[in-house]
Amino acid sequence: MKNLFAGILILFTVNFLYAQEIKIYNPKADAKEELADAVKKASMENKHVFIQVGGNW
Repeated sequence: MKNLFAGILILFTVNFLYAQEIKIYNPKADAKEELADAVKKASMENKHVFIQVGGNW
């Protein structure tokens, strides 16, 4: 049981550190333009648009 708990703890720790490293938003990105492009592409492919909002805090 202790090994399972330690494994899960390591897994979540590595996942947290990796997620923090790759979630960097480009401050020069034009959100309106990117959203318009995504909506246009999705409408041509008959798909939905998923939006993730965030910032560099």
